[in-house]
Amino acid sequence: MDEIIHVGGDCLSTLRPALEFGAIAERIEAEIGLLGSAEGISIYCQQEDNLMVAARLRQAYGIAGDRPEQVELFRDKLAMKNRVGQSIIGSIPRHRRFDMQRYRDNCHGYFQILSEYLGPRMVIKPVSGQAV
Repeated sequence: MDEIIHVGGDCLSTLRPALEFGAIAERIEAEIGLLGSAEGISIYCQQEDNLMVAARLRQAYGIAGDRPEQVELFRDKLAMKNRVGQSIIGSIPRHRRFDMQRYRDNCHGYFQILSEYLGPRMVIKPVSGQAV
């Protein structure tokens, strides 16, 4: 590694900085210009909130590594549960994606529907690593 480039990030939507796709893309394009191709470029990501940015950049520039559809399987809890549930039948407890609109329209009725399916004790949490 010859050089480390600082790239700004957004701290408003995540606890840790979400790296800016455009700023990284500019740097990748500069490197491609120097190298003549993306073949010698790798993108490493050690911070979960930026895994999808890294995957989208790899896809956009033909860089080897995980693509968005692969990263989605371990970033989106529902996608992960569906994949594991298909592979190991009966391994995943009942679950549902929370429907905010149904909740807003009739919170008591929606709770009743959820409790009939899930039972009266539920855990509600974000699908991905952050709450919106």
